[in-house]
Amino acid sequence: MMTFREAIAADRAAIIEIHNQNVRDRYGGNDRGFLLTTISEAELLTKIDGGTRYFTAIDEGDRAVGFLALSQPQIPVEFLEEVLEDSAYQTPILSDRHFYIQTVATRIDRMGRGIGQFIYQSLYREFPHAFFTAFIVTKPMSNDRSIAFHQKQGFRQIGCLRRDRFLDWENYESLLMFKAVEG
Repeated sequence: MMTFREAIAADRAAIIEIHNQNVRDRYGGNDRGFLLTTISEAELLTKIDGGTRYFTAIDEGDRAVGFLALSQPQIPVEFLEEVLEDSAYQTPILSDRHFYIQTVATRIDRMGRGIGQFIYQSLYREFPHAFFTAFIVTKPMSNDRSIAFHQKQGFRQIGCLRRDRFLDWENYESLLMFKAVEG
């Protein structure tokens, strides 16, 4: 039986390990999904100090098998006007009920076993009546597994972020996905 909890200090090493297991190009291809960059302990602590909250899925052996990073960023209206396909989503995204899913990842050896779904279902119980968003990369590589997973969880595409250059990629594109949780 898995449990879901807000991460404690003892979970930090596992979060870093899981995150770094899922960095693009580590396992050749992107059929497993991918994260754009690695994370160090100092970077994790900086994110926590900046208000990012981490949640972990813990297995029956008290081992973290997945995590989620969640924040409530201050989003400029100009950014939303650039990204959103429908301005009706501005109000929920600018509300105090909006949470941005920065990262969700599971141990590579535990992928496809329902951990991501468990994390999201637990998140919805933890934050009833919330609005969730997540960005998913589609160019120059497409994270099709993540798109399908989020659609299965009830997320829908509401926008697209395009940049000529982002990190080390040219012609970058990322979909903005949205889900309203009904308590």
